[in-house]
Amino acid sequence: MTLNIGERIKELRRRKGLTQVELARRLNYSRQLISLWEINESKPDAATIRQLAEIFNVSTDYLLGRTDELQPLKTLYAVGKEDLEAIPVIGTMATGMPLSVREGEREYVYLPEHLLPKGELYILYVHVDSMCSGENPICSGNLAIIQKDAEISDRDICAVQVDDEEAFLTRIHFHDGYIDLLPDNPEFTPSIHRVEAVTILGKLIYTMQRRG
Repeated sequence: MTLNIGERIKELRRRKGLTQVELARRLNYSRQLISLWEINESKPDAATIRQLAEIFNVSTDYLLGRTDELQPLKTLYAVGKEDLEAIPVIGTMATGMPLSVREGEREYVYLPEHLLPKGELYILYVHVDSMCSGENPICSGNLAIIQKDAEISDRDICAVQVDDEEAFLTRIHFHDGYIDLLPDNPEFTPSIHRVEAVTILGKLIYTMQRRG
């Protein structure tokens, strides 16, 4: 079922990791107005809808519930080439060299530079449904934008590698020399590992749908 604009704003705000107060500050509006939008007792005007689409890096059609495509790739390429950043897409990660990809097999997604954080970024092709649940599911086939050098906090969603396994997304929880790997999908079982057995490959900062 397609979501209405209030549900879209709430979904995207949470996916972006923003509170109602933080979103209100970006738009120079009150938190109360953001709340009214999210419960569909008020609607943003056309100019504000364009602002919201830019903040969330989605199309206005997605925001208005006209499509389930977050942002057509043509829209991403419509800005000047000098404003785009090429982010490498990592498919299957090699054992012992989790961020190494042969140049001939490398794929890139070009994203607007001003929407990306500063740091070392790559895109992980999600192939496990461990986080495919809840209000903001991250499912197989999605692209996860990962910041390799981001500061990691407890309960962050990260790309991790355990021993010789392929990388996957999970929430992490640190305690007493161990790391709990906590999938959002209840069909997957949480696991506990010694810190030295887990390689954290970076922090999830955004997800997008894969095209083609």
